[in-house]
Amino acid sequence: IFFGYGFGIHAYTENGDIQGFNFERNVWFRTGASVSGSSTLGQSDGLLIGGLQPVDRVTVRENYSWVPDPNARSVRFGWGSTVENKFIDVNDNYFVGNVVTQGLWKSAEVEGNHFFGAVIGPEPSDFPNNSFSKQLPTGTKTVLHQNKYDPRRIDVIIYNWNKDNLVPVNLDTMLSPGTDFTVHSIFDLWGEPVLNGKYQDPLHLPMGSKPPPQPSGFPNAIMGDDIPGKSFEVFIVRSLDGSVSSARNKPVVNISRSNFTFKLVRNNTLCITNQGVPLTGNTEFTIHSLSGRVIARHLTGNLPVNTSYEYQFPATISNGMYVCTIKAGNMVYRRMVASENWRCGN
Repeated sequence: IFFGYGFGIHAYTENGDIQGFNFERNVWFRTGASVSGSSTLGQSDGLLIGGLQPVDRVTVRENYSWVPDPNARSVRFGWGSTVENKFIDVNDNYFVGNVVTQGLWKSAEVEGNHFFGAVIGPEPSDFPNNSFSKQLPTGTKTVLHQNKYDPRRIDVIIYNWNKDNLVPVNLDTMLSPGTDFTVHSIFDLWGEPVLNGKYQDPLHLPMGSKPPPQPSGFPNAIMGDDIPGKSFEVFIVRSLDGSVSSARNKPVVNISRSNFTFKLVRNNTLCITNQGVPLTGNTEFTIHSLSGRVIARHLTGNLPVNTSYEYQFPATISNGMYVCTIKAGNMVYRRMVASENWRCGN
C-alpha cells in the first residue's frame, strides 16, 4: 500500500463499529504521497484504527512499514482523547515511523513487535516483550511471505539501510534449484522483470532499479523523500514451474529435516513431538484464539526436553477452535484447529 492521496488502511467510523477486524501481512509506505510535492514527514498515516466509536477485537499482526525519517507518520491507534477503546492485539509487526496511540484503552496484547520512531505511543515499560528505538534501523532485513491465495507467488520485503546495490535473498526453502522464476518490483508489476531465469541460491536483487509510478496528470508528484530508492523495496517472485513450498500443504517444519506431530489437548497442554531429532533454537510455537488473543507463545530454546523429544508447555485451552502457528526460519505453518480433535504430521 503506497502513495495515493490519503490514508493507507483507514479503519475509521463516526457512527458505525470498529470491531472484529484482522489486519495481517500488509506493507505500507509513503501513503498520501501522490499529493503534489515531497514531504519528509508524510501526508497521512499508513494505518489508522480508531474513530468516534470504540475499537474492540482487532488484530494487527505481521505488518511492515517504511519511512525515510524517524519523525514521519506511520501508525495511529485510536482517535481523539475521550473514546474508551476495548481490546486490540498487536503482534509481530515491524513498524518504522511514528506510532501514535490516542484515546483510552481497556486492554491490549502487544508482543513481538519492533518499533522504530521518534514518537511511540506505548510505554516500553508497559510492554516489555517488544523492542523500541527512536532511531531508524541499520543493516539489512529481508522478509519472505508465501501468498495464501496464489501458490506460485512469494512476496519479498527488503529493508536496505546501508543502500547496497544488490541484496542477496535465500529462497531455498521455497524454490527448488532449477525452477524457472521471475522477479518484479512492485513499481513495475507488468513490465520487464528485474531478474529472471532458473533458480540458484541466492538471488541478488537490485535495489532501486525501477522508478516509482506517477499519478495520472501529475508527472512529478512522487519526488524527494517519497522515493525509497535503495533503502527499501518490495518484490514479487513467481515460480513458473508450479507452486512454491507451502505451509498449507506440508506439515513439516524444515530446519533440521525433521517431522513433527502436534496435538491440542483441552484444559491441559500443547504437546509437540519431534520424531527423532531435537528442535533447533529458532522455532516458535504460538496459539491464538479466533479473536486474535495470544493463548501461549514459546521458543523451543526455552522448552523442557526429555529423552523422547516431546516438548510441552502450559496453555489453558477451552473447548473450541484455535489457530496454531509454527515459525521455523522463513517458513510459517498455520492451522485452524479444534481442541481434542487435531493431529498433524506424517
